[in-house]
Amino acid sequence: MISLPTVAKGLGTDILGISWALIAYQVAGIGLGVICGRLGDIYGHERVYGFGIVTMAISSAGLHRMFSSSSRFGLCREWALPLFSPAVAP
Repeated sequence: MISLPTVAKGLGTDILGISWALIAYQVAGIGLGVICGRLGDIYGHERVYGFGIVTMAISSAGLHRMFSSSSRFGLCREWALPLFSPAVAP
């Protein structure tokens, strides 16, 4: 929690302004986990897990872009792929 004030200050908002992004990230991750679990039941857990590993590798390669954003929309946009990847490959 020490870094949250630093992130909030960098984005020009307060701690309450950045907390909505963290809560939305967690809620979306939980929802995607349920959806991806069902996709694993339909298409096979190995195939869905492999897809998740590939997307996680791609999102990790671009992780530096997530912290270079200067707006809330840009921050959420850059978190989209890293949010999806752990939901598919927990």
